[in-house]
Amino acid sequence: MKQFIAGLWGTTQLQLFRIVDGSVADTCRGPGVSQMAGQEFEAVLLDLLKDWAGAEGRIEVLLAGMVGSSIGWCEVEYVPCPSRASNVLGSSVSVPLGKGSARILGGMACTNVLGEPDVMRGEEIELIGLEAMTSASKAGRSLVCIPGTHTKWVLLEDGVVESFLSSVTGEMFAGLIKSGVLASGQGATFDREVFVAAVGDAYREGASLVHLLFSARSRVASGKMLASHSADRLSGLLIGADVAGAVRSLELSPADHAEVAVIAMPAIGKRYVAALEELGFGARFVASQDAAVAGFTEAFRSLSIDRASQ
Repeated sequence: MKQFIAGLWGTTQLQLFRIVDGSVADTCRGPGVSQMAGQEFEAVLLDLLKDWAGAEGRIEVLLAGMVGSSIGWCEVEYVPCPSRASNVLGSSVSVPLGKGSARILGGMACTNVLGEPDVMRGEEIELIGLEAMTSASKAGRSLVCIPGTHTKWVLLEDGVVESFLSSVTGEMFAGLIKSGVLASGQGATFDREVFVAAVGDAYREGASLVHLLFSARSRVASGKMLASHSADRLSGLLIGADVAGAVRSLELSPADHAEVAVIAMPAIGKRYVAALEELGFGARFVASQDAAVAGFTEAFRSLSIDRASQ
């Protein structure tokens, strides 16, 4: 397989990968879609990729994420669920990029178990990658958790995305940390004991999250907890509530989901794995970059086959 360039262009950042034979040869980062006010997407991308251009200066890029949204470069339609994640390839749109082009993938949409409209952009490429990494679609019902600014809980049946449920856990944590009132910042180390205790507190039947969150501050003020543990307690309460909400809304049980795939960056991934294990679920960590690269590689292969057959 020849080399190609792929990018996850999300709300807060752009991650670019130069992929050779399915492995990452080089990476670079750029501004997220929300930071692009007054800037042209094409110009920003060409500047970031000038050292990766071939001898003829022709660049071919595959992009996923918010770059395909209404606030992105070019709006690409959602694929309605139930559907295989790979069906987003069929709705992709090509836009000019210097002497080459950029192909932007669409996202997925569903009506979630709460009866609300739900959407994802970017996570679908990781779902494609997860399937490629396991060599075959997993038979039966399975659950995938993709933590992030807006965490996704994805229900699959025989490899088909039936529906998903989004939470704003990451955004809430970032906002509360930034305020500096409940916790001053993420600790240098992860105190699992403090974290899982908070997960349990948040999971308790009838516990009110809006009241529990203040304990990240009040426990320090009363001398019952070290200030360095406040961020871990805050994180545990939020993630515990996130997991609890997903478990109850999706009617999940450890017996039905012995192993939940958690696709994430290592720091946040280990927290969701710990939270799921605390509540009796098995969890398997999958590095988000590995899943994304595997997904982009599979997408590039499929799109190349489609072009060759036309």
